Amino acid sequence: MMKLQGHEAAVWAVQLMPDHGLMLTGSADRTIKMWKAGACQMTFTGHSDCVRGLAVLSALEFLSCSNDSTIRRWMCTGECLQVYTGHTSFIYSIAALPDDCGSFVSVGEDRSLRIWKGGECSQTITLPAQSVWCVTCLSNGDIVAGSSDGIARVFTASEERFASEEELKLFDAEVASHAIPAEAASGQLGDVKLEDLPGPEALLRPGDRSAQTKLIRRGNIIECHQWNGMETRWDKVTIFMVQAIDYLVHS
Repeated sequence: MMKLQGHEAAVWAVQLMPDHGLMLTGSADRTIKMWKAGACQMTFTGHSDCVRGLAVLSALEFLSCSNDSTIRRWMCTGECLQVYTGHTSFIYSIAALPDDCGSFVSVGEDRSLRIWKGGECSQTITLPAQSVWCVTCLSNGDIVAGSSDGIARVFTASEERFASEEELKLFDAEVASHAIPAEAASGQLGDVKLEDLPGPEALLRPGDRSAQTKLIRRGNIIECHQWNGMETRWDKVTIFMVQAIDYLVHS
């Protein structure tokens, strides 16, 4: 039917605001755009890294989450109402809870699902996976999160839908077995700060010169890419596991 053109990098999130016939898009160019009838009505700026997720709160407000580890609450007229902090790494997905109170949930690279109420994080649930990629809320208030281990898990506040005691113990054991080492949890491995390394979106920007190198992070893997000036592309030259970085930076 139409093309919405205007972002300068990959588009990673789309949401509708049907009350006003509006569409929202979030992009690796760090902006959110609001569209109507195929035309861009407004561009929202504020995130310092890629916008990964969007969620509509009401006819006038929406949320965005980003690789900059923040969530922002916006008025559709352009104002940023609040910035939420708590995640310690990339935030991949966000969804509104069906309680009409502005509550929402978010998930990210720090392995957590976070529930936000009254403008604050009210609960953090750690999952036994490297990354929690996506989240949605069901009409009954249950929360479904999908993660890098190929499993979708459903969480509920209704006691009648709780898993058995045996299943809950197994879940707790799985979480404990995936504990993050203290050094990695601090975001520092040797001289390298994990939070300072960009994600794959950094490869969308061309290099400044041939043979320029760039480190990026994909989960617990660090990749080294080199700019190929002849073919105008980034070539992957090697990969390192996060656990090996401390040795590599001192070698």
